[in-house]
Amino acid sequence: LLVMKQTDGFKLIGFPKDAYDDVRKGSALYIDAHNTNTVVPGYFIEAQYKTSVGYLLVTSFDCPFEESNVFILLDLNYRILAKKYLQMWYETFLLKAHWSVSDTKLMLQYQGNLSYSLTIKPKILGRGYKLVLQKEAASLIYDSSSAPSVH
Repeated sequence: LLVMKQTDGFKLIGFPKDAYDDVRKGSALYIDAHNTNTVVPGYFIEAQYKTSVGYLLVTSFDCPFEESNVFILLDLNYRILAKKYLQMWYETFLLKAHWSVSDTKLMLQYQGNLSYSLTIKPKILGRGYKLVLQKEAASLIYDSSSAPSVH
């Protein structure tokens, strides 16, 4: 059984705030101190994995009362293949733990015993990929044979 491999080479560097706009547009993605020339949504990397498709990043925005995550699938040249947002007005999604259960599936444990799975799936006709986020029953999420990464 192949599983995603957790990595740590990616870093985000935020852009300076525009004088006319208080909201930053995202961050520049670096790997091993080299600019990938890719801009991704988010200011912090919560998790990063290598898959057979490419790389999977989980980013957040540093907003403690309405925190959200963005799941970004990159190809091996760091181009964005797919994005999926987990965000709702007046809701907070603080990631507590995450672990891979296969090469295409990541389990996510949030505060308040909230659990999701994220699956990388090919699009119809095999043209590209999509990320499918599914809420899971909390009692079904933890697999003691996995070693979750705890935040």
